[in-house]
Amino acid sequence: MIQNLKITNFKCHEHTELELKNISILSGMNGMGKSSVIQALLLLRQSYFTHGEYRSLELNGDLCEVGNIGDAIYQFSSSDSLKFVLSFDGLDYEWIAASAQWRLSQTTVSFNNNPTWNSHLPLFSREFQYLGALRNGPQKLHVGNTRVVEQLNQISYKYGQCEFVAHFLYFNSEEQVLDCLAINDALNTLKSQVNEWLKEISPEINLHLELLAEYYTLNYSYNRGGGLPPTSRFNPLNVGFGVSYALPILVAILSARPGSLIIIDTPEAHLHPSALSKLMRLIAKAANAGVQFIIETHSDHIINGLRVALKEGVITPDKTSVYHLDIDQRLRSSRAELIEIDAKGRIYDAPAGFFDQTGDDLRKIIGR
Repeated sequence: MIQNLKITNFKCHEHTELELKNISILSGMNGMGKSSVIQALLLLRQSYFTHGEYRSLELNGDLCEVGNIGDAIYQFSSSDSLKFVLSFDGLDYEWIAASAQWRLSQTTVSFNNNPTWNSHLPLFSREFQYLGALRNGPQKLHVGNTRVVEQLNQISYKYGQCEFVAHFLYFNSEEQVLDCLAINDALNTLKSQVNEWLKEISPEINLHLELLAEYYTLNYSYNRGGGLPPTSRFNPLNVGFGVSYALPILVAILSARPGSLIIIDTPEAHLHPSALSKLMRLIAKAANAGVQFIIETHSDHIINGLRVALKEGVITPDKTSVYHLDIDQRLRSSRAELIEIDAKGRIYDAPAGFFDQTGDDLRKIIGR
């Protein structure tokens, strides 16, 4: 598990240090540097897969696009250097790119420190998934990719779009899910448990996955009460967006093993608050079993779901960290403040702007 991340002179991060736990949540208003934290990790992974033992930082690739060095470097930097440090199993791994001869138009920059790397770090292994904010919506047909899914064990290839979720689920359908994540006495296989957890998102839904020639299809039906047969199958275009957006998250979590790393951007997209609460319970269960999550969110339901999981003992505070990011207006640099949440789900000394809009609105409504 990654224990610590340090970012120096990258975008709005003059110097940011984050203590990462099994669940690490990034919150804050738009433009405060949350996505840039995730991009720092994605840049390292895509540089590794582009250049092998990566002697250089690749700013544009399949995971993310930053632009050129002028876009990547912190504007008011005094050192003209980028630095990333990861702490893993008590060891620090550094990547330093510094040069007085940079052209701001460069899209690849060499590392100066000839960094060492650890292929066992989940960021650089098969035990990694990135689920971006722009996950694919409902589709009638899904394409497959043998290399990406069956060799690299990835749900996504481009920008975390989760474009190969159907192939991934089909290929791994009989894999066993961690016992602590299984529900409803269903078969403890990935396909069965994904179907059961989907019912937590959309009650009584049934997932139907098939391979037709070179395409995969995902269709859905709904159970009816009173001993009646299920409904006909509906294609995803006629089922709520939330199901398609939640599916890759469930697949990623339920297929993960202890030591895996899952990055999720905006898990709340298209999901009802009750679904988010249940999703956070699943995340907390997986995190408690040793899976590491880094989550960017704007949803108080994600935070409250974590608080409930803490109070119910699904996970303990030492395995969670929640950060609120804002900006130093004079320096335009990001600041990350750790939010204290105890074992009863109580929040202490929350800063202004930390999911306080509901309270502000209610005070206006009731005239206070």
